[in-house]
Amino acid sequence: GLTDRADIFLGCLAAVIGTAAWVAYYRADLVLSHYDAKAHLVVARRVIDNLTPGWQQVGAVWLPLPHLLLLLPVQNDLLYRTGLAGTGISLVCLGLAAYAIARFVRLATGSRPGAVVGVALFVLNPNLLYLATTPMTEPLLLATTLLVLMGLAAWIESDSEAPPRWLPVLVFLTAWTRYEAWFVLAVAGILTALVMWSRGIGWNRLARRATAYAAPAILAALIFVETLQFILLMLNVRYGGNAAAQAMIFQISMLFRLLVATGALVLVRKRPDPFPGTFGFHEVWHSA
Repeated sequence: GLTDRADIFLGCLAAVIGTAAWVAYYRADLVLSHYDAKAHLVVARRVIDNLTPGWQQVGAVWLPLPHLLLLLPVQNDLLYRTGLAGTGISLVCLGLAAYAIARFVRLATGSRPGAVVGVALFVLNPNLLYLATTPMTEPLLLATTLLVLMGLAAWIESDSEAPPRWLPVLVFLTAWTRYEAWFVLAVAGILTALVMWSRGIGWNRLARRATAYAAPAILAALIFVETLQFILLMLNVRYGGNAAAQAMIFQISMLFRLLVATGALVLVRKRPDPFPGTFGFHEVWHSA
């Protein structure tokens, strides 16, 4: 199961190895040597510690999850100046990624030695090990995407109509880590659908499963894109631009797109179907 002790042990061991690496890199003054490592700390801190604090400060080209996780730890001066606010998250992600690799390998092969080798190849990669000691966003990307792959593998093996309860939430969060995750999620979803189809899953059942998997990622992307557009328009208004009408248009367009997306989900899933024959799922779709 998900609580297999051997897999958890490998994840914890990876975090311990990462912590030892952090000590070495911190002594060499390399933890914050990359500009982006410092920038992620600044972006998260300025949401609260700012002359003009507010959620709009998260609005940047980066996706929001890394900075939302940093939001509170980075307000502590010690954690902020040393980078520990981000390093702690990265080390946890290293452990989670190692756990996901071990679990995935065992699901695919049933081999515990294979799981150990897989984790060793990942954790002892010097490039990945260094990243895990910094406030960079790559460790979070690796952890979330590997956990999603683990969840998809478990879903395939279970042959359940619904994904594991935690998988849709994780897919949503993964889509808020880095843009590379969007491509990984799409390819993983397509490959999973092909495997399910090869095992005799019909098109209707496959469509329902695909919707359950893809909807959280699409929703996450829509929320980010629309929120970013709104922030940019508000900044334009604040600093002298004549964009108030455009801001209202974008808010209306955001509502319209969400309604269209909701209607499409209803059509594919054929639910809710409140009054079949009079006002069923097809009519709900048209209403949206």
